[in-house]
Amino acid sequence: MYWHAKAKNFDRAADYSVRDCIECGACNYVCPSRIPLSQYFKQAKIELTSRDKAQSFAEASLQRFERHEERLPRLKSTIPTEPPIEENASEQNKADLKTAAVQAALARARARRAGQGRAPS
Repeated sequence: MYWHAKAKNFDRAADYSVRDCIECGACNYVCPSRIPLSQYFKQAKIELTSRDKAQSFAEASLQRFERHEERLPRLKSTIPTEPPIEENASEQNKADLKTAAVQAALARARARRAGQGRAPS
């Protein structure tokens, strides 16, 4: 385990059960070379733990993304489409269409608030 921990080959150290070390320091005491083994094992355990946390965070992010992608078509189908503003329409007509679009959006927001039990503003 020491050689793998020192070489920062933490996966191999995990194969040799470095996570089972309780860091009691007995190996430091009996080592004839006076190598601080428990320090290497502790560092390997910290690195393995941080890798595990990063991996679980990445998996959770992927699951959230996949659920979002599943919901997206359903959300897009519930949003009403606005009539397109014609390019050859007059300036007054364009302004009227934009005002109508804003009023329609406000009406939808009020209806949504009323449906959720909130008082419309």
